[in-house]
Amino acid sequence: MGLRGGRCALNNGNDFKGDEGKRDCQLRALEGSKPPIPMAKFDRDTLFGHLQRTMRLNKAFYSENRMKTPMRSGMIQVFVVFAVATAACAISTMAQAQPRALSDTAYDCLVDANAKIKLGAAVPGLIQKMHADRGDKVKAGDLLVELEASVENAQLLVALSRARNDQLVQAARARVKFTAQSADRIVRLKQTNPGAVSAVQFDDATAQAEIAAFNLREAELNLEAAALEVEKAKSVLDQKRIASPVNGVVVERTMQPGEYRNEQGTFMTLAEIDPLQVEVYVPVAYYGQTAPGTRAEVTLDAPLNSRHEAKVTVVDQVLDTASGTFGVRLTLPNPDLSIPAGLRCHIRFVKE
Repeated sequence: MGLRGGRCALNNGNDFKGDEGKRDCQLRALEGSKPPIPMAKFDRDTLFGHLQRTMRLNKAFYSENRMKTPMRSGMIQVFVVFAVATAACAISTMAQAQPRALSDTAYDCLVDANAKIKLGAAVPGLIQKMHADRGDKVKAGDLLVELEASVENAQLLVALSRARNDQLVQAARARVKFTAQSADRIVRLKQTNPGAVSAVQFDDATAQAEIAAFNLREAELNLEAAALEVEKAKSVLDQKRIASPVNGVVVERTMQPGEYRNEQGTFMTLAEIDPLQVEVYVPVAYYGQTAPGTRAEVTLDAPLNSRHEAKVTVVDQVLDTASGTFGVRLTLPNPDLSIPAGLRCHIRFVKE
């Protein structure tokens, strides 16, 4: 492009005469003779582009003409300031009037453990065995720690012996049968020969039958109580055997076999990683566009670099005024425990 004698000559042969045509000439030269974009098609990026072009053009034009026409240069500066203000206002209005959909943007997120548990026990005791160490993957129900339980085992054996002993019940049933037969004979004899049975004999026979029935019921209740004692002894023994409450991994082991665990002591720390939690913060402009059950695609960073589907479980009801965001928590299934906690990720909500 060249500026000669108030004329602007373009490589494509189009000429613009006079100072009034220089600005348009330079603008088209800088943009490769592109036709102007209609205002109806302007978006934010277009406005920023035109703003930058205007500022570059003004700098070149003002440098060439400031010595020739100071007044016109001042007018150009005023025009540029007005153009900048207009563009900024338009950009702000567009940002407020036409926000992007939540699904149009990917957000940074963090994969975290669903819970971290300091494993303890309901009773103190001497540690006899530990079946897991740091880094081991565990499933819910896996036996992790055994406390010394010889006394509890003996108590369970005693309770089992009592629960199996039904001799008292059998004897009570035999007594009930005998007294019932005796009372029946007394009744029949009194009916056939009233004088042969005294009132004392009759009352004694019927009373003995009732007492035998009560004794049988007591023996049955004692047998039931013995069965409950077995369950109690098993529960006490189970307190000496500590199992994993979650599917996860052992983060830290704080005690060793042979140590005594008191009421406040913990054996190890577990991290529940099935399921995992995905934490993300979203601009408040999108509040209300997501709800529990909304699906999202989570892309994990290196070294996994894999994609997974997660679902929204929590949407914070308290917004963070300082950052202009609100928190969203998603649940990411991890049945094979292959995804570790602590990974950074990117998340894109799925448009329903």
